[in-house]
Amino acid sequence: MSASKNKNLIPITRAFLCDFYATFPEQLIPPEIEECQREIRATLAALNNTQLTEKLTIPIPHHMDETMLRNSEQCEQCLALLQTAHLERLQGIADADPSWIQQQAEAIRGHLDRATESNNGYRQVTVDTVMELIKRFLPDGIRLRLFLRQQQKGEIKKQQEQARLIAQGMPIRQRYDLLWKQQMDRRRQLISIGSARGVFRFVLRFLAGVPKTLLDFVKQINDPEGPFEELRSRYGPCLYALLRFVNEIHLLLASLMAAPSLPFRTDTPGALSVEGVLSLCVRASELYAERSVAFYAFMADLNRRSPYFITAEEAAACSSAPEPATLTPVTLAARSVHDEAVECTPGATLGWEFTLRAKDIIFSIDRIAPEDTPVSIVPPTTYSTRAEPHQGEIAIEVGGTYRCRWSNQHSRFTKKQLELRVDMAPALDEASPATDAAPAEPPTAAAE
Repeated sequence: MSASKNKNLIPITRAFLCDFYATFPEQLIPPEIEECQREIRATLAALNNTQLTEKLTIPIPHHMDETMLRNSEQCEQCLALLQTAHLERLQGIADADPSWIQQQAEAIRGHLDRATESNNGYRQVTVDTVMELIKRFLPDGIRLRLFLRQQQKGEIKKQQEQARLIAQGMPIRQRYDLLWKQQMDRRRQLISIGSARGVFRFVLRFLAGVPKTLLDFVKQINDPEGPFEELRSRYGPCLYALLRFVNEIHLLLASLMAAPSLPFRTDTPGALSVEGVLSLCVRASELYAERSVAFYAFMADLNRRSPYFITAEEAAACSSAPEPATLTPVTLAARSVHDEAVECTPGATLGWEFTLRAKDIIFSIDRIAPEDTPVSIVPPTTYSTRAEPHQGEIAIEVGGTYRCRWSNQHSRFTKKQLELRVDMAPALDEASPATDAAPAEPPTAAAE
């Protein structure tokens, strides 16, 4: 793309991506995985190693790229438990067939290796995306060569640090903590460049040759309400669920290896055995691998298709910002009322909005309890006509049915024209899992 065309571009907006992603379905966790998770949790409860479970259960990160790293970490933790020393101990606590145990271990290794390979493949796609963006804005020449040389030197230094710490016996979790720290260091460096002001920004743009469009991109792309938040909110939940699943597989393997005694096989329904637990691990790892491969293939395709820069006209024309909710027209006859009942849960927020064309109206909110007198929440208040809508909200402490009432009972002859709306927003823990978001959190260097 020519430099003149690049000058007419701006970084993508969240609204534009919302429109763009509308054609790409959200990724869901299949019911087979949910059923398998229920079996794992029941087995963990029966193994009853609460201390180990609490120690190895990991929190779900907000950022999608950290969640991908933690998926790889959990796969590696599982593989470490399948080393020869652990398997020999397992054979020693049960009257087991060594060849059968080895076959199950190999099956689990194969599934987890496949999942890790697809994870690494997707993350490489994001790196390639970054390099393509940079080459697009830095024409081939000394500037691009200098950038690539510096980037290569930095990555070699990071790899050497990792290799040194691995040689010193750094635990798996700490090694992945280091990988995430290095990733955050890359991001902070790019954000600081994108946020540069004054003389430094002048030097970057005109002496180092970094276009303003690219500086704006690395500065804005991971803003709390920036473009990648749209990707996280749509496709993050599936990735978070996969991390929970593989963490539970890790817990199950670790609890099995730590069990003091367990029969190899049992005919008692519901009783624990090495055969039963290992078979569950094999089935779980296969389900995890299948869904991981499909998810990362989807994300890689989404990454390749996603735009990262658009024209100002495209940004202005996009319609993905939520349409303002329409108000419902209501005609209130003289001496009548209009009620809107809303079921609310504790911690929710109940909001209302209405306009009045003429005269005045009395508005109130009550909590309706079965066979009890209504409890006044918002006392009857008179509202008059004005240009702006009347709006308000309340925090719900006690769940139940809340009645919003517009009363025209005080008017003997005049009807009233209203337009109104009532909404209930659930508490945060009722909404989708917390979660950070990312076009496919592409740039491992510039973004998520």
